[in-house]
Amino acid sequence: YTLQPQGPDYLFVGTCYLTQSHPEKTSIDQLEGPTLPGKVKKELETLKSSSLESIHPSVPKIFAIGGIDERNCFEPVVKHGADGVATIRAVMQAEDPRAVVRSMIRLMQ
Repeated sequence: YTLQPQGPDYLFVGTCYLTQSHPEKTSIDQLEGPTLPGKVKKELETLKSSSLESIHPSVPKIFAIGGIDERNCFEPVVKHGADGVATIRAVMQAEDPRAVVRSMIRLMQ
């Protein structure tokens, strides 16, 4: 990972949980896990404060990805410090996608 002069606005970090998008990962020990997005954010903040300020004035937003749904969306954000989550299946396959999104937002606050 190298920062370009302007750097990225955001990064997706995962796979946090088991997901159909990565069928090769069949057990939790093969996952990066819900702690990784927060760890990446903290490391980038540390790098920025020590040496990256002139290269990239802000740390990109870090979004957890991979198997995110209503049951677990809070963990990478509330417990481990990610800025947010990315999810497709949990919303697009829901009977009421709007309600799922509202619920997820509430759970992550």
